[in-house]
Amino acid sequence: AEANPQIPITMKHDWRAHTSKAFSWFLKMAGPGGECPGINDGFFSKPVDLFQRAAEFSGDTTYLAPIRHELEIDLEPKEPEFKSIRLSPSEFCVMRSGWEPDDTYMLINYGQYPGGHSHMGILDFNLYWQGVPLAAEVGRFGPYDAPLDLYYRSEQAHNHVVVEGAESARPEIRGEDIEFGSTESFDFFSGIHRAYEASAQVIIERRVLFLKPWAFLISDAVSCSPRRRSALWYLHSPYQINTSTELAVASGEDIGMV
Repeated sequence: AEANPQIPITMKHDWRAHTSKAFSWFLKMAGPGGECPGINDGFFSKPVDLFQRAAEFSGDTTYLAPIRHELEIDLEPKEPEFKSIRLSPSEFCVMRSGWEPDDTYMLINYGQYPGGHSHMGILDFNLYWQGVPLAAEVGRFGPYDAPLDLYYRSEQAHNHVVVEGAESARPEIRGEDIEFGSTESFDFFSGIHRAYEASAQVIIERRVLFLKPWAFLISDAVSCSPRRRSALWYLHSPYQINTSTELAVASGEDIGMV
């Protein structure tokens, strides 16, 4: 309207505050080096342009902190005042050791099922260790009519516990009893979900302890069911997962999961 004065303006509204909230969400979710994990129908990306536009739009150089090693400018970005954070409106928790590309990072999803672009994961996570995606959700890659479309969305494509042979009520549930805390020494997350309560009388609890910056301890509890069922721990990693009678191990150079 400002660019076209011939149009009569009946009302003015400054949308900068609302737009800044959207930019701020990407900053809070940013992984090491500014990478964004594949969330629901999203895919792994590094939105350098988005953070640059956020800084230009707001005048706040904090948005350049995740991508500062990608920039060829004589400017020292401000480091965000936060590290680990709970994003209550969108229902994610982020645990991080810092803002360097080789820092450690975990993103946990406990939110509602927001529609057709949603996937069936709940209390699932993405994990970067020393800047490497050690555990990576299977987000979307390829068109919507791809033969693997149903797999992308399935419970089995996400890093969490699946009760095989039971129908998941994921679209109707979200994480409950969520607890999150962060100190300089450790972060903690816990929550439950009832996706299998109706079909299998099973409630699943996940607890995550981040001992900064050395290790994550993940503990899952599956409530007893009167019927015999198997509960499987699904984990997706770029590294080969080798199993024995007692352990499953995925490892790369100086990093790994047991």
